[in-house]
Amino acid sequence: MTDSGLKDWYLRYVAALNAHEFDGMDAFIADEVVLNGEPGTRDDVITVQKHDIDAVPDLHWFVQMTALHDSSDLLRRLAA
Repeated sequence: MTDSGLKDWYLRYVAALNAHEFDGMDAFIADEVVLNGEPGTRDDVITVQKHDIDAVPDLHWFVQMTALHDSSDLLRRLAA
């Protein structure tokens, strides 16, 4: 994936979060993940995201800056 392709992918993920489009998260979140240092699943991540929105209904993710480190596909979200 190119640097611009990775950035576009990440921005689509954030847009899906903000639109609460959790049915399409398979395009962004792997079946198996590490969640807070423990093995988990995509459904576990979505459960946490939905819980966050239930707790803070106006929660909004935003991308302040994206950074690609060296030539690897590393993307970081830096938020205030």
